Amino acid sequence: TPSMSPRFRGFDFKLAFREVCPRAKVSAVPDGLAAALGVACEHRHLRSALVLILGTAPAVATLFRDPSGKGRFVEVAIWQSWVWFTKIKLDDPYGYCGGLRVTPAGLRVKPKEAFKIPHHQARIRFALDALTWERLTGTCRELPPETQANLTPAEAGLVWAGRLQRAVDALAE
Repeated sequence: TPSMSPRFRGFDFKLAFREVCPRAKVSAVPDGLAAALGVACEHRHLRSALVLILGTAPAVATLFRDPSGKGRFVEVAIWQSWVWFTKIKLDDPYGYCGGLRVTPAGLRVKPKEAFKIPHHQARIRFALDALTWERLTGTCRELPPETQANLTPAEAGLVWAGRLQRAVDALAE
């Protein structure tokens, strides 16, 4: 993720976008917060919501609207630690690739070539990422054939939906 990259820290957005938009005010907003703000704008009737973002890596955000009904504020928050550290039970034989190595010395992100297939649990970040979808459908060019499930999109969708439900259940606990 960009936030973990040493090259991302200190990135000068104004300088990078000056040629494209010389008068624009440029701000960086994490995807999860942008998604929560988008939901708040599109669905003004919602007083609060849990927003799940599925893509290269899953993310979660929440929104909470001013309870007075006067619309003075919308509070948004991201739940990155929930996605990266919470484990869910895997009720399927397809396991996961990548992962985190957590030791007393700190954290290390494992390479995507590291896999546990099958496995009984996985961190949400690695159970519902884009690489998992590609593996489930047998279309991942970056990983060896033994990691591919070769499911139809409908079959992969059922596995995905089960994992997503367990992720939401984990948040509710």
